[in-house]
Amino acid sequence: MGTADCGLPLMVPLFTLHRKRLPVSRSGSSYRVLIFLAGAFSLTGCAVHKVDLAPRPLVGAAPQGSGAEKKDEAKKAQQGWWLSFQSAELNALTLDALEKNFDVVAAGERLNQALAVYRRAGGVLKPQLNLTGAFDSDLAAKGRELRDDGWEAGAEITWEVDFFKRLGSARLARAADVRARESLREVVRLSLSVSIAESYFGIIEQRQLLALLAKQQQTSRDLLRIIERRYEQGLVSRLDVLQQQAQVAEVDSQIPTVEALLMDLQNQLGALLSGMPGARELGTIGAQAVFPTLPELEMLGRPDDLLRMRPDLRAAQADLVSADAETARALAERLPRLTLSAEGVLIEGRGASGSLVTFAADLVQPLLDWGQRRQEWVRTKAVYRERLAIFSQAYVRAVWNLDTLVRTEAKQRELMKRLQERKQLLDATLGLATNRYTSGLTDYLPVLSATQQLYALEQRLIREQRRLTSLRIALHQALGGPVPVLAEKSG
Repeated sequence: MGTADCGLPLMVPLFTLHRKRLPVSRSGSSYRVLIFLAGAFSLTGCAVHKVDLAPRPLVGAAPQGSGAEKKDEAKKAQQGWWLSFQSAELNALTLDALEKNFDVVAAGERLNQALAVYRRAGGVLKPQLNLTGAFDSDLAAKGRELRDDGWEAGAEITWEVDFFKRLGSARLARAADVRARESLREVVRLSLSVSIAESYFGIIEQRQLLALLAKQQQTSRDLLRIIERRYEQGLVSRLDVLQQQAQVAEVDSQIPTVEALLMDLQNQLGALLSGMPGARELGTIGAQAVFPTLPELEMLGRPDDLLRMRPDLRAAQADLVSADAETARALAERLPRLTLSAEGVLIEGRGASGSLVTFAADLVQPLLDWGQRRQEWVRTKAVYRERLAIFSQAYVRAVWNLDTLVRTEAKQRELMKRLQERKQLLDATLGLATNRYTSGLTDYLPVLSATQQLYALEQRLIREQRRLTSLRIALHQALGGPVPVLAEKSG
């Protein structure tokens, strides 16, 4: 980003050339236009602002990727990140949501708005053609007799020569806005795919918990019947029966909570699919599914790769380019403005008939505006610095977030391993305690304690497996997906 503080403060016409001909004839004065253009450049020694199209954050490096890297990323972008979970059901749900979700539709319309503004900004760079026409008639002072009438019709073409990139910079800013809106649409699509995956695996978690609770419920009731028979035989006390009844009630009391969570997740999934209640059968989703076996993490590349991979960082970078281009526009507003125009008119009546052709070249230089244009330039530079800080902080946050997720997943895998080891110990403890209890060597308390610990651990293993899956989902989100672009339907 390089600028020069220049431009005079008062808006005055510095040079105007006109040629009028009636009728049309050739003239050898076109060389004056060339002299005029040279004079326009000599009026200012200011350098045009150069816009950085690939700005870097204030920390770290952000080199452009090689052609091979970009080609490989484009190939990977054709496949959705969720395919790594190898679930056809999840794939179908995600593609359905990406097509129907109204948040995605709204993001697409915001992109269309930015495209329209960009195309409008491009139109002013080209010559503007207008048609003109007029008709009038006069009546005599007395009576209703027609005294005179006349009409004229013509065409006018004007073109602002964009010497100092005022219009071009505005168009470049709008092009950057389009890239930002496109990236923000990808943020919405990525967030949607993540929400679909979280809801889907949340449903699997609750279904597995319900299946486990049903199993624990059956085991607890079977054990209660055994204890009741032993009580009837006088082999155990009433206390053992009450303790096991409390254990059965404990398992039973957990089922409504899990069922409510399952219903909530199903409703969340239905909302993400943008369907009304009852429009789609959600009760069978995830009924036969299990948690995926997650492979170990591969090499994730350099931190700088996030600038290309993450749509939110691409959007922040595009916003920065837009602000830089607006700075160039604000600087050009302080420099001379040249407008060329030509008009041809056909005239009939009013005592004259024929054609009139007019050529004009107008140069206007701001001289005195009491600092308005300068302060606009100062404002745009402040906006650029603000967005640079936002972009840099977003990049730093993304790098740290990725590092945290990688380390957390490693610790989660370690936790799962230790929980499995503890489960093996509790299985052995429960088996030994049950044998000693049925042999009359101990009371029921060791059996009850081991059972409660084992039941809680089995439920925790399911929840921790879900958390491991969620960490992998978050890792994909931190890496920017990808989310493939779906083919738009015609009409």
